[in-house]
Amino acid sequence: MSETHEEVPESEIGEVASNLKGDYCRAVCDWFRNAPKTWQEMSEDEQKEFIARLSEHSENLINHAIRAIARQGRTVITAQLDQVTIKDGIKGVVSMSKSAEDRHALFDAQGQCVLLVVAGSKDDFDGGDMPQPEPDQRDLLDGDDNAEGIDEHHADDLEKENEAA
Repeated sequence: MSETHEEVPESEIGEVASNLKGDYCRAVCDWFRNAPKTWQEMSEDEQKEFIARLSEHSENLINHAIRAIARQGRTVITAQLDQVTIKDGIKGVVSMSKSAEDRHALFDAQGQCVLLVVAGSKDDFDGGDMPQPEPDQRDLLDGDDNAEGIDEHHADDLEKENEAA
């Protein structure tokens, strides 16, 4: 028995996006507001920790959005598929947290038809262009003339003066 999936209404996508945008902006602003140091003042390890917290928060928000859109108003319970048996049909054994939200809906659904969705592998996404922390000690040969207080215009003048001398 196969089922054709309906398109997710644009209004639902917009509503989820709007809610997530507000949550995300509020969280990032709070992090910057409460940060004891600016980015430039943070050590490389502090920047790594900041990126890790932001990455975890972003992943949670993205997963929430995907689930909200994918469920199309249905009750969704996240569970682990522990065992599959193929004999006179296919049986699956799932386990979930005793405190899983909407777990009672599963109890009520016994003997009824349910929809199983196989979640994608975390390896399906590479994380995109994640920000990188700045090293605590910059390379002296990184080509930054301004590090010594010399701008590009004056660098050429100094070179000419050295050649003349």
